[in-house]
Amino acid sequence: MVPNAPARILPDSHAPRHGPAHAEPSVWSRSLVTGLFAAFGVALALAMATNTPVAWAAGWRNGAAAAVFVLGALAALMVLTPRLPAQNLLVCFLVFGSGTALFAAWAARSGLDAGGVSLGDAFGPKLLGLVHWPVPFLGALILLGSRAVARLVLLPMRRTRHYGFWLLGLSAALATLADLTLEPFASRAGWWHWPAAATAVGWYGVSWLHFVIVLVLATAALAVATPWLLVKRPLPRPPDGRPLSLWAGLMLLLVAGNAREGAGLAAGLGAVVTAVIVVLAVRQLRGFKLPAAGATAGPA
Repeated sequence: MVPNAPARILPDSHAPRHGPAHAEPSVWSRSLVTGLFAAFGVALALAMATNTPVAWAAGWRNGAAAAVFVLGALAALMVLTPRLPAQNLLVCFLVFGSGTALFAAWAARSGLDAGGVSLGDAFGPKLLGLVHWPVPFLGALILLGSRAVARLVLLPMRRTRHYGFWLLGLSAALATLADLTLEPFASRAGWWHWPAAATAVGWYGVSWLHFVIVLVLATAALAVATPWLLVKRPLPRPPDGRPLSLWAGLMLLLVAGNAREGAGLAAGLGAVVTAVIVVLAVRQLRGFKLPAAGATAGPA
């Protein structure tokens, strides 16, 4: 070796990589995400516009709501592509979507969950006659959106020891609160109906046991999917606030639906939860600063 020789600069292809190869999304991926968010906005606007007592608007409202669920779930998955590979996203959708479908089918057949649920015809065709086809997308949207929003709210705690437990608990709690807002609207819109025996107690005729089960199963589903949602080599990057618009849009749709159907308490609960979470998340987004050079980005 020649003394005092200058260090050889490695070309980019041989430079050490400190992050995943999929850290920067392709032009195709960015365009797809932009299109999904735009389509979600259009479907949400249509669902809100048809949220009227007029009879002819009911079919449009249900179809637009189904489009909101499908497009929202796909957007919530695709927005993760800069951080996670496709197989991870597929596993997460299978866990959340199939888990929700299995729970809905069990609730419709079992006598444990408030005596079973009867499915209406207003929410479209049923998969194997057991569950409406948009339900898996709705479950994936609620769980993915709740986790993404919880990450924003908990930004100051990302480096703390028990951050993972806080994230899991808050995500499951937000998913349960979303279900508390969903159930009164769904039953009044004719998507599904709870048995008459359950109408004496509970939340708008839904047994409190149902929401306890939802909380437990949401926690379990999020725990199962967590290893697939973790970034192994996180890069310092500003947090993505786009999933907040998906979660807030879904909650806004449910709040408006409950208000139209006369479920004032459910509408008020959803409005308060949405306002508080949006304020907290936006506050954290505005106050976020990238870690100093050399520091790790923290857990995902």
